[in-house]
Amino acid sequence: MNVDESIYHLMNDWHKDPNSGKICVDAEKVNAFLEAVGMGIKAIRTLSTVTTGEQPLSLDQMREMNGQPVWYKKAKQWFIVELHHPDFGECVINSSGYYIPLKKAAQREFYALREK
Repeated sequence: MNVDESIYHLMNDWHKDPNSGKICVDAEKVNAFLEAVGMGIKAIRTLSTVTTGEQPLSLDQMREMNGQPVWYKKAKQWFIVELHHPDFGECVINSSGYYIPLKKAAQREFYALREK
């Protein structure tokens, strides 16, 4: 399974039961869904061991990083820089959909991946 297929399964192979509130996966899709979850866990583990630069990014530096991950040290979370979000404009956004306007993010000390 490649990354795009994994993302597709994680986005489409489940639903929330309206009565119980439990997350359900269709029986014929469970193997693909679990493989995608495994890939996601590996990716998270990899990112959790990556080091970041020592200096926080400036607003100009963040504007050069469209589509790239940045580390929010205070929240201990990865965000993606998004310069053309249809709803939020220039921002950083995490996997839960929480966003911070880019100007505020630059004041909150986000860090780039350290080059090896």
